[in-house]
Amino acid sequence: MNIKEIAIIGAGPSGLAVARALIAETVSPGLLFLNNLVVHYHFSSPCRRAQELYVTTRSPGKPQKLTRHYFKAVGVATGHYDKPFVTEAPGWRIVGNGSLGLDSSVQIVKAGGDVWWSFDKSLSPSSKDSSATGEPDNVGVLIKNWGKIHDKPVIQRFGTAFGTVHFYDGSVLTNMDYIIYCTGYLYSFPFLDQFNSDCKGNPDSCSTYCVVTTNRRINCLYKQIFYLPHSSLTFLVMNKFVVPFPMAESQAALVARVYSARAHLPVEPQM
Repeated sequence: MNIKEIAIIGAGPSGLAVARALIAETVSPGLLFLNNLVVHYHFSSPCRRAQELYVTTRSPGKPQKLTRHYFKAVGVATGHYDKPFVTEAPGWRIVGNGSLGLDSSVQIVKAGGDVWWSFDKSLSPSSKDSSATGEPDNVGVLIKNWGKIHDKPVIQRFGTAFGTVHFYDGSVLTNMDYIIYCTGYLYSFPFLDQFNSDCKGNPDSCSTYCVVTTNRRINCLYKQIFYLPHSSLTFLVMNKFVVPFPMAESQAALVARVYSARAHLPVEPQM
């Protein structure tokens, strides 16, 4: 490839890292801010490398005014902490056993609150007993036993009375002050509707143009960056459980070199 004009959707740390790398390779980045501004992204034809594509944006303060911008490639650097994943239980307990659930539980208890921590033990590598009470099971980090963190199973439903929670083991909690969801986020690219319109019958197959289906993963990526059906479309720092800033610089350098023809992608069957 030898692409001189690329749109960057997202102007956070990842987008800025890509812009810097592109400028170093004499590629012209067009920096576009997201969520309420970018409304649509379109390839002119289904080919591996687009000859013409455009991004449609909405003007700030003028939602009815749409502008079409033409580029040779697009880099999506919008992050994946915008659409929260909330479990479908109908209605001060913590839901989720990731690092945020643990940290929130400990911090609230330190401030004098009682915490009921709800999570699926069958899916958790360590329960509250091993990670929060100072009795580690190969956890590696000792945390003081604050004494007021109580394990609860998965929520079945919320009761009609305020602050009432029913669990799958038949137990019930009442008078809960707050419910905090620590269940993570989902991938969401509403401006890529072109690539998700035909995916209902085959949700996770690279034989379609689906970018996301269940919102838990991005489909059809080479090296977690280049979209296989259209390598002119890239996704930057969409990985989870990584150190994002060094990854942003590394992925940006690779994208910039590919688009400036200093590096080359293998043929599609090898990807």
